[in-house]
Amino acid sequence: MSAIDQYLNDHPETRQRMRRQSPLDVLLAKDNDAVIELAELDPTVRASLFDQVKRESSHVTGDLYNCTAWAWRILGRMSDGSLKTMCAEPGKIVRCVAQQEISRRAKRQPQADERPPAPNVTDPNSASSAEPPNGADLLDEVLAFCKQFIAYPDTDSSIAHTLWIAHAWLVDLLFTTPRLAFVSPEKRSGKTRAQEVTAQLVPNPVNVVSVSPAYLYRRIQEKPDGMLPVIELDETDALFTGRPSETTEQIRGIINAGYRQGATVGRAEATKNGEVKTVDFPVFAAVCLAGIGNMPDTIADRAIIIHMKRRRPDYTLTPYRDRTVRRQAKPLRTRLAAWAQAQRGALAAYTDDDYPQMPDEIQDRDADVWEPLFIIAQIAGGHWPQLVSDTAIRIIHKQHEEPQSIGERLLKDIRTVFDDHTAIYRSDLIEQLKRIEGAPWRTLGKSGDGIDSWYLTKTLKQYDIAKDYGGRAHSIRIGGMPHDWGYYKSDFQDAWTRYLPAEDTPSANSVTPVTPETPDIAPADPARVTPVTTVTHFSEGVHHVPQGAKASCNEPEELDF
Repeated sequence: MSAIDQYLNDHPETRQRMRRQSPLDVLLAKDNDAVIELAELDPTVRASLFDQVKRESSHVTGDLYNCTAWAWRILGRMSDGSLKTMCAEPGKIVRCVAQQEISRRAKRQPQADERPPAPNVTDPNSASSAEPPNGADLLDEVLAFCKQFIAYPDTDSSIAHTLWIAHAWLVDLLFTTPRLAFVSPEKRSGKTRAQEVTAQLVPNPVNVVSVSPAYLYRRIQEKPDGMLPVIELDETDALFTGRPSETTEQIRGIINAGYRQGATVGRAEATKNGEVKTVDFPVFAAVCLAGIGNMPDTIADRAIIIHMKRRRPDYTLTPYRDRTVRRQAKPLRTRLAAWAQAQRGALAAYTDDDYPQMPDEIQDRDADVWEPLFIIAQIAGGHWPQLVSDTAIRIIHKQHEEPQSIGERLLKDIRTVFDDHTAIYRSDLIEQLKRIEGAPWRTLGKSGDGIDSWYLTKTLKQYDIAKDYGGRAHSIRIGGMPHDWGYYKSDFQDAWTRYLPAEDTPSANSVTPVTPETPDIAPADPARVTPVTTVTHFSEGVHHVPQGAKASCNEPEELDF
């Protein structure tokens, strides 16, 4: 029986902790405490353990350096006495690493007369300051630091970015984490620079361009110093543009689900003894994205989007050099860590009554996205709670002005075509949609011929348009024109109210029911009315009925105005 087996037989609680794990597995930080326990208590066990680690690591990687790096993670936590004992071990790698650790510790211990003075608690850059930094002042400094290198499109964007950076230090105590997305219509608009500056101020940044789903959810499991990593994914246009693939859909799913605590990716993995076990990988982590064009609809719905613009020639920024900025950012980063650490106890004890009240304009998914930044502003205090309240409302309004999906874009453009008219033929509606500049309707479809009646019907049916007619266009008559397939404005009213911004949605009172007659003068004098007998046309020959004009349908009894 080996020394390891003998020790584990004498310590069943340790065997339980190390069950099904080889010493190499343990050394890879799956159970560091068990290794410490073994290494501290029995030199014979220690020698046998690391000797086996050396054999296994050489077999797995063939790289002595990797084995050394793994050993450092354990030896760095051993006592000085244990390290001296390790220097006498027969294993070359263990002896070498232990000697290096002893030398490193000796260099880090200055003589009594050489030791630096005690830290000044009033020094804001002192990591060991007795008093944590003032939150509001600290966020002001982060804001000023970022503005040196980033040409924000507006002040709201810089405020949101600053709060997002601060929230990354406390994200493990929050229930959601918004995705931060830097987007622009063209390259050289400062998206990557914004990510680079962000990486200088957040814990454990992971800057990647091309990833696999497996890398992404496994990388999130690595938490140096117990802090969740911040994933920074650049060039998202290369990832999400074009026909979705299985890989891109899995990555999108991880990003979407990982904005909320408790989300996991389920996998079945084979163990060394041939068994298959199910594994749940948590995917909750802060994510910062950057790319040309818009983000996928589902990601944008969980994101704070900053629309970057190319910097004007007369707008100057501080030159960015990573080596210089890294040094400049270090004190600020240290103070962020100290401030966040000081707030952990209070935030962990939050009850429902402690969370900040969101403005009435922020509801549902928007509230989930913005609540973490409201919490950070509340903890920081000062002027930041009012800043985030005003900023969030403006950014949300701006994001909702733009349709979040192709279906919402279609509803919005149809509303534009209708304008103040009451009815329109389907063929005329399609023609007018194709004439909207910048809209996709002219070239939509595999053939590139643009939107057609089949696509129109299929898309509108999802929103219960003309639901009394099975979601299809129905026979209508406008003025003296012949019957043809088309829509009334009332067919869209419910969908416009539900899916388009409320402030831009025509009120129910603005849609005049189709009636045989309409007043030709002010409503105060109902005695004078003039029947409408003429047909008015859209420009380019699109037929419509003005507000209150006569329109007929072959099944008027089924209409509900």
